[in-house]
Amino acid sequence: AISACGEAGEWREALRVLDEMRADRRVEPNVVAYSAAISACAKGGAWQTALELFATMEVAPNRITFNAAIAACRDGHRWEQAVGILRAMRDDHATRADLAPDRITYSSAISACEKAGQWQTALDLFDEMRDDARIEPDVVAYNAAIAACEEGGQWRRALDLLDEMRQAGGASAEHDDDAAPPNGADTSSSRDIIDAASSASSRVVVAPDVVSYSSAIAACAKAGESSRSLKLLDEMRRDGLRPNAVTYGAAIAACAKRGKWRRALRLLHEMDAEDDPDTRPNVIAYTSVMTACINGGEWQKALDLFAELRGESASYTNQKKKNATSILRRDNLGPPTAKAYTAALAACTKGRQSQAAIDLLRDMRRVGLAPNAISYSAAISACEKAGEWERALGLLDEMRRDPPPPLGDDGDASESSNVAEQQPSSADNINDDWPERPRPALRTYN
Repeated sequence: AISACGEAGEWREALRVLDEMRADRRVEPNVVAYSAAISACAKGGAWQTALELFATMEVAPNRITFNAAIAACRDGHRWEQAVGILRAMRDDHATRADLAPDRITYSSAISACEKAGQWQTALDLFDEMRDDARIEPDVVAYNAAIAACEEGGQWRRALDLLDEMRQAGGASAEHDDDAAPPNGADTSSSRDIIDAASSASSRVVVAPDVVSYSSAIAACAKAGESSRSLKLLDEMRRDGLRPNAVTYGAAIAACAKRGKWRRALRLLHEMDAEDDPDTRPNVIAYTSVMTACINGGEWQKALDLFAELRGESASYTNQKKKNATSILRRDNLGPPTAKAYTAALAACTKGRQSQAAIDLLRDMRRVGLAPNAISYSAAISACEKAGEWERALGLLDEMRRDPPPPLGDDGDASESSNVAEQQPSSADNINDDWPERPRPALRTYN
């Protein structure tokens, strides 16, 4: 019953059943029941409850219990605790053979470190995993290691890992299954099930998937290796894999870094042609293509894209009907975010469009977005380049005098889990965090 609740995502019901077992003197919860309950909590997002239950369980944990606890640490960004549990398993392995860490153990711990930004520790664990002759890394472990390479700027290591996956892609598969044994089994009778589920000697398929390629593309993009990113995108398609929104976002970010605006626009159109609605252009993709246009010297195209993002037929500076850059479907397009506005302001700076920049600042406030120091600096710079020093000083005074309106829901929360949030800007730091009140920086005064 506890396992069934966990599979259905009903972690509270799983705990209720466990409590009933505790209250029934005829039935004493064993390690299987505790493991199933901890796993149910972890799968249900209740990572704190899972760790509390792990810390207070009244029987000795087994491998499945430890793995469920590490999964909870991963979801709760408790990377140090995840590594500590793994080390405890290794120490206890000397006296209990069934506690040896397996693929699931390492993959979860590596993911925990990667998600917490501890890329070096994640890669160290991956190397430790490969050095253990009993354990063969699976796709989850490789993908977490490649993502760690992206975080740490280790693009060459990311490509090496991707090549390893390609070379090992023909291996036969025996997928891990970390589900807890049936509740009716005791510790001794479930040991065979545990070993079968977490066997370190079984071989796994490690052929690269969409996540592998997306992380490798993002790692190259972050390091400025745009040509390698785009080459990986082509190789991915040759391997029969279809890019998703994350893949496209990473590839467009690579174009943005080097100002490859034509390729960025093509990728935007390719997104629009996808059958999957979730893969069609979104605000993040538009913002990144705008950055590519700005860095490629095409500031007017960037403003046209911003107008398109707003659902308008013409931009602030171009009242003519737009050309074939228009994206027809708007399935995923919400209102422009603060980052999109800042990209548009950067375009105004490039084009010396002072009035358009001031209009954009006013519009940000009107829709409930708070301009930050970067936004004001871009608008002031646009005035300076247009020779309008009085307007520039006026904006500086406004920045110092008037607090911005409360931050609205500009969609940035969804952008933070996407590879494309790292879209670069050579001049305007579009991805900087938004402060609640902008303060003039050295760049602003200058």
